[in-house]
Amino acid sequence: MHRFLRPGGGERALPPSGALVGSALRDELRVDAGDRVTLRLPGGRTATTTIAGFVNEPLGTFAYAALSQVAAWDPAARPRIVLVRFDPGADRAAVVRERAG
Repeated sequence: MHRFLRPGGGERALPPSGALVGSALRDELRVDAGDRVTLRLPGGRTATTTIAGFVNEPLGTFAYAALSQVAAWDPAARPRIVLVRFDPGADRAAVVRERAG
């Protein structure tokens, strides 16, 4: 289960289009929110998209996108990771324990 933490604090939602990227890429690639970037997809394909925002990542630098966005980039894509959204008030720890058990 993953939360998207803003570099300045607080959380943000996964956008319906574009990609969230790790904040380390802002300086490394000299990009900002709204800039267009090209992502390399499995199988060597590429997709050009907009940086929707940045997130703090403790390990590595990743890009995150909604499954519908990934499907638009590459209809044959089969993502290995999915985002799970909890209803307001849901007990996240209980759900994780139930699914991991």
